[in-house]
Amino acid sequence: MTRRGFQKTSLRGGVKRRRSNLRLLRPFGPRNDSSGFTLIEVLITMALVALISLAVFSLFDSGIRVLERVAPSLQEEDAAIFFEKFSRDLQNSFVYKPILFQGDKLGLLFPALIRTLPEMGGDQGVGRVSYFYDEASKSIQRRQENPSEIFEEKPPSPVILLENISSFQFQYYEWDPDERIYTWKEEWKEEGEEREGKRPFAVKVELILENQGRGRRLEKTFPIPVIGS
Repeated sequence: MTRRGFQKTSLRGGVKRRRSNLRLLRPFGPRNDSSGFTLIEVLITMALVALISLAVFSLFDSGIRVLERVAPSLQEEDAAIFFEKFSRDLQNSFVYKPILFQGDKLGLLFPALIRTLPEMGGDQGVGRVSYFYDEASKSIQRRQENPSEIFEEKPPSPVILLENISSFQFQYYEWDPDERIYTWKEEWKEEGEEREGKRPFAVKVELILENQGRGRRLEKTFPIPVIGS
């Protein structure tokens, strides 16, 4: 009895020791609980995050490149609209003594046919149109005044036609009687014997469009029709 009992006790003790050894080795094997992440899971997650970040950066970079290409074309489109409007106003201008044609490098004003208020008796009438470059905002602006606004000296607010202009100037083409040549002048005033009742033969616009630190130079000449009153 004693020997058999001793053998049973020894077997049971061996089983207990083996079970305890299994418990000690368990952390080094596969984990069955969900209390954390394995090294492989962390590496996979990091790789996925890197791939997603790369894809997002590529999309962002492509968007910026497209914007850089589109922005100059939109700016040139606005410049073309400004040139068209300025040309139309000059075509509608004429000699009118109460409103003289005057201009310098940064602005000019002249009489022209404009849309008037219904109470003034028609769709179109004589008005004063002015274009000027505002250095503070780097923009080209236009103002239109009807006879009432001119008489009361209450000009309306100007309209911005073109922005991001780093440089701008007008020039006026005329006959120089002293030099006996046609030449460009930086100023024109419809006064004096030589210029009274006259306008320049043409107006030239020179400007530089500014876009992301780079400038594009545009230049255009606008002939003025020879029409008197």
